[in-house]
Amino acid sequence: MRVVYDPSHVLHDPVTEVQYGIAMPMYEVPARVESIRAALLTDDNFSFAGATDHGLGPVTAVHHEGLVRFLDEAWSLWRKHGGGGGSMPPQFMPDTVLHPALREGMGEAPEPSAAVGRIGYWCWETMTPLVAGSYRAARAAVDVALTAADLLLAGDAAAYGLARPPGHHCPRSAFGGYGLFNYSAAASAYLAERVGRVAVLDVDYHHGNGTQQIFYQRADVLYVSLHADPDRAFPYFVGWLTNAVRAQARAAPSTCRYRPGARTTGTLRRWIPRSSASPSTAPPCLSSHSDSIPTARTRSLTSP
Repeated sequence: MRVVYDPSHVLHDPVTEVQYGIAMPMYEVPARVESIRAALLTDDNFSFAGATDHGLGPVTAVHHEGLVRFLDEAWSLWRKHGGGGGSMPPQFMPDTVLHPALREGMGEAPEPSAAVGRIGYWCWETMTPLVAGSYRAARAAVDVALTAADLLLAGDAAAYGLARPPGHHCPRSAFGGYGLFNYSAAASAYLAERVGRVAVLDVDYHHGNGTQQIFYQRADVLYVSLHADPDRAFPYFVGWLTNAVRAQARAAPSTCRYRPGARTTGTLRRWIPRSSASPSTAPPCLSSHSDSIPTARTRSLTSP
């Protein structure tokens, strides 16, 4: 199997996150990817390839242009504000976050011009600080996923996109959950545009709220998630069975909470029919580090 990797991920290396009101060392760090890379380098069944630049189009296909623009400008805005230098931590995170109840019945909130206001407008929690290299690392992560998708389109049966920062908690118009851009969603949309139906199997412990939100109104991408009960686990407000029932009634993306012995095989098989050209062949599989696995079935595994 070919593994797509870009060393730019190390540029996103915040020092501290805040959980339960407590500042603590970051959990999502470059060493996570580097430890996987080191292990794969010792296995002859894997070979490495670099990422290809795909431009901004696949990013804005799944994310609000305002979010993309903010992440591109965020660090320079923070430095102009006086942050990230001297005795201040070399990172940028919100202290005030836009909550829908603040403007209930009053229309949408305008995006503030102040740096601290803007990050609170686009980020929804305190565990995803930005640093000087965050935007470049996030763009590289998307290119890793898209390059792996290109390998599938060229005929590979499976490909592994080894990327970070992760992204399955990022909906269309926000970032958070350690992620900046939802590269699994970008790759899934990219594949769906070229081959038709795509299924996303998300096996992270936490529900991939961002991926579900991005595809919730689309009928060409099935989202299946095995995750902890959001009544007790992050992200709390998304990933409930009520979301699954609503989605399945529309034949749109679905979700299911984890339970011992849960199976997704039947759902995926019903969604992605076997190819008449090779009925015994499994769908090509794109695996992306730490969150979701898009799969696609077409009559031909070559790019149209």
